[in-house]
Amino acid sequence: VNPREHDSNLPKSFTIKVTAESTKDIVQLELEVDGNKVRTFTKPPYEHQVDLNNGVYTFRAKAKDSDGRESDRSITIGVGVNWDADLSPTSAPTTAPEE
Repeated sequence: VNPREHDSNLPKSFTIKVTAESTKDIVQLELEVDGNKVRTFTKPPYEHQVDLNNGVYTFRAKAKDSDGRESDRSITIGVGVNWDADLSPTSAPTTAPEE
């Protein structure tokens, strides 16, 4: 729910809000930021406050229902930058020392 796929220039501090629906009860929802689990929920609301540095992040929510079925969804967002910013380090050209 918040943020949404491809949101850009988000503030460093905000609340991630997730919804999960199933015909059975949701018994667990895991939230990951860049592949690192940050929170496990056992009931709603599925909300988590984050404070992130500027950069591009991938959030993943994985829900499990009472029948053991799992589903997940990932989104990519940008904090202080566009969601598709190229943040690869650039290296300055090097020169050999003069002799």
